[in-house]
Amino acid sequence: MKNSVRLLLLLCILSFCFSCSRQKQYRIGVSQCSNDGWRQKVNRELHTSEYLFDDLQISIASADNNNEKQVEQIDSFIREKVSLLVVAPSDMKTVAPAVSRAYKQGIPVILYDRKTNSSDFTAYIGSDNQEVGRLVANYMASSLAGRGHVLEITGIRGSSPVEDRHAGFQKAMKAFPGIQITTVEGDWTTETAEKLTQALVAKGDHFDAVFGHNDREAFGGQRALSKVGQKAISVGIDGLPGENEGISFVKNGKMTATYVYPTKGVEIVKLAMKILNDEPYERINYLQSTIIEGEEAEIASLQNEEMEDQSQNLETIYNKVDNYLKEYRTQQVVIAFLIFIVLLLAFLLFRIIYLQKARGQLHRLIAAEAVAPQADDQPAEQSESLNPDQKFMQDVRQAIQENMTNPDLKIEDLGDIVGLSRVQLYRKVKAFTGTTPVDLLRTARLERARQLLMTTDLTISEVAYQVGFSTPSYFTTCFKQQYGKHPKDIKA
Repeated sequence: MKNSVRLLLLLCILSFCFSCSRQKQYRIGVSQCSNDGWRQKVNRELHTSEYLFDDLQISIASADNNNEKQVEQIDSFIREKVSLLVVAPSDMKTVAPAVSRAYKQGIPVILYDRKTNSSDFTAYIGSDNQEVGRLVANYMASSLAGRGHVLEITGIRGSSPVEDRHAGFQKAMKAFPGIQITTVEGDWTTETAEKLTQALVAKGDHFDAVFGHNDREAFGGQRALSKVGQKAISVGIDGLPGENEGISFVKNGKMTATYVYPTKGVEIVKLAMKILNDEPYERINYLQSTIIEGEEAEIASLQNEEMEDQSQNLETIYNKVDNYLKEYRTQQVVIAFLIFIVLLLAFLLFRIIYLQKARGQLHRLIAAEAVAPQADDQPAEQSESLNPDQKFMQDVRQAIQENMTNPDLKIEDLGDIVGLSRVQLYRKVKAFTGTTPVDLLRTARLERARQLLMTTDLTISEVAYQVGFSTPSYFTTCFKQQYGKHPKDIKA
């Protein structure tokens, strides 16, 4: 063991000795269409990714939703001969020629989140926005029981997410003839969405639901309807953490649900490095996510706060490293400090791997035990032999097993059963297992559903309701995420 540690330290020293004298080899230019909260999160992730590679520099520019400005920025990156270009086009048509110029001059181009109307690009990474629109439509139609008047507030037309979300939403809604749709074009802001909604209400329109192409538009439409006493469900897209963002709106009851639109800045950089290093890669890379509602938003908020704290701690370390290296240039100090960072990051990596492994094992254990019948005559000495942590998890498992069929079951209810508050239950389960009570409950429900589908003649809808899901569509979404298959694919 000691020899292994010495060998690891020696390799770290040698690698950093070589890297200290090496200049950064790659420069990635990033052209963002805007600088809103969602893209600011992406940009932070991109800059953090620079620390994963010692031969990488990332430069980011924002066009502030100005097509001509973005074209100029892309041309500037071309003149600077960047190694690779990442572009989120503000407009499919206007920006396409500049993207094509870069591509034809041999600069690899990754389209991120948005597409152009040209095939001149190296790879795409982002969400399938037609699928996003379809999922929102199915969720909304299920919530309305197939009847009502829906207001769709789009973003600025011309960008691929707006066109694709609109197309996916409209196509899916054709299956529900009892739902009427009114579509207006917004500009991604709360204020414009509220004014547009107020104008329609003034004409005598009544709406049962609002679909905003981002959370701020959904919130603006919802707020306008609330002011005139119209009760409506509202669904947006982005699912960002923080005050006055989608998760907070849902958590505080200002919106019904939000589609968490993934950022994945680290994945962009990993894809870029594969391209630059001539490694195999996929040309089209779709990022998966889901709709969250109700108490799920509160859990997501707690998780995001924890991740933000960890991110800030790492950022503090990174900044200290940068400042330290600027002040002290001696090779010995550089090596010693970088080894410390390597060991710290290695510890964090091992910790993450351990928690992920523990989480997977616990998911399988909870799911298996939650669907298995429980013996009422369990030996008293066996129960007494459990330590407090094991007894606590046994109580949680039993509470989940006995109450999973209740669609109105809340984390507070589980907490009451085991004698803890919601926050105490969340923290204790997360500390022991690396996962959340909501995840454990969902996993148990899905495992019970899988067994029912394989062994009974119940329909998918009957199974969904029997295991405690409020809607078959949401059950199907969760099932596909858990098992990678549609429930009908394993139906008995």
